[in-house]
Parts: sequence; C-alpha cells; structure tokens
Amino acid sequence: MGYFLKLFLRFAMPISLIFFANYSSASSLEIYIKGLRSIESGHYTKGMKLFQDAAELGDEKAAFAIGMLYDQGLGVKQDHAEAVKWYRKSANQGFKKAQFNLALKYRNGNGVKKNDLIAANWYRQAAEQGLMYAQYNLGLMYDDGDGVE
Repeated sequence: MGYFLKLFLRFAMPISLIFFANYSSASSLEIYIKGLRSIESGHYTKGMKLFQDAAELGDEKAAFAIGMLYDQGLGVKQDHAEAVKWYRKSANQGFKKAQFNLALKYRNGNGVKKNDLIAANWYRQAAEQGLMYAQYNLGLMYDDGDGVE
C-alpha cells in the first residue's frame, strides 16, 4: 500500500467520517423542516414520511412529531399506543415536550396502562429542563400524593 494511501486511511478517513456524521445531523434537520412544511400545507402522509426519514437519522423532534400525528390521527389511523412508542423514542433522547406527552399518556392511561409513578418520572425529567406545564403537573401530583410521596 502506498505511503499516501496509508496516510489517508490513518488521518483523512476518520476526519471525513466526523464531517459526514455532522452532515447527517444537518440533513435530518433539513428533512424535518420539509416535513413541517408538508404538515402545514395539509400533506400529512408526505410529512409523516419525511419525519420518519429524519427520525431514522436520530432527530428527536421528528420522532415527537410522528407521535403527535398518531395521537391526533393526522395522515394515519389514530393509534395512541403507536404515539407512545414515538414519544418514548424522543423522550429517551431528552426532548422535554415528548417527556411531557409521555407523562400525560401514563397519567391518563391513554395508549399505555395508567401508571402514576412512571408519569411522575417523565414529568420530573421535563420539569428539570424548565418545561412549565410539567412543573405544574408534577406539583399537582405531589399535592395529591399520586405516584410520589
């Protein structure tokens, strides 16, 4: 193997992988924005496809948006259990709005078995990120002693 090829494989290749890893994130943002534009213009099926593409690239907002579409039955058959799946994917990536929506699902038993302990945990995670509604709902749970001491 030639000297320059060895040099490329040792130094340039890892640097190019870092560049393309960052590019895929930018790409997922672009796909997510196209999905939002599709939804805004009433093209829910197209928006869902774009959100799925962005979510596959790790975009937590796109996963949240898919959950919202399933929750509301826009472009897909309404399916609360499927919404929970996508909210969880986004929530596990730290997206506070998904954490809040997941808490609501567990608090109300909508798409999952009602579980105040899990609801309080998700509210807490969103509240710690400053989401006011999560702080309020968690406060209500403490006031009532639901899922918390």
